[in-house]
Amino acid sequence: MQNPHNHLFPEATTGLIFIGGKSSRMGQDKSLLNYHGQPQRDHLWELLSSFCENLYLSGRLEHAIGLKPGLPLITDDAAWGQIGPMAGLLTAFEKFPGRHMLVIGCDYPFLDKTALQALASCSQSGRPTAFFQPETVYYEPLLAWYPAQAFEKIKEQWKAGSYGLQQFLRASNAIQCIAPNPQVLQSIDTREDYVKALKHIQG
Repeated sequence: MQNPHNHLFPEATTGLIFIGGKSSRMGQDKSLLNYHGQPQRDHLWELLSSFCENLYLSGRLEHAIGLKPGLPLITDDAAWGQIGPMAGLLTAFEKFPGRHMLVIGCDYPFLDKTALQALASCSQSGRPTAFFQPETVYYEPLLAWYPAQAFEKIKEQWKAGSYGLQQFLRASNAIQCIAPNPQVLQSIDTREDYVKALKHIQG
């Protein structure tokens, strides 16, 4: 699929929508929450489809239930263990050798095309790139672009028993992308936050 936007992610970028979180604080599957007239995972699919020629959902096998036709799901390889997002990223790198990975979490309902264009622009150096919050000195590992060469480095970190993508981004001196609108980085993890975000989005 040809991308109509001016700011493209580097060639050979595969998009991953992470829907595999346990959503324990929310009390229900966050990828099924409706902010924009449809389940969040479907909304993100439509949003990202013009930015990535290849796009997949990433999660566990049970997430395949109720998926729309045409939404392929990559399930975490059990060999990596139950280590959260790193397992999903390692699985994708192994499945698609030589591909870069754009990782987007399902709990960022304010993500929009403007933010994705900014992230794409920041990723052009070829180094790991993520949205960054200067106030908390925090990278957003699930709003990030990981180059193909990151696979071996992340695998080394995994072998060392360190499973945080935040640690990888810091150790890699990843590009710090500042969001055009800080609200984009708001992660919605509780029912109370969901109600507030829904009211804001729907006006």
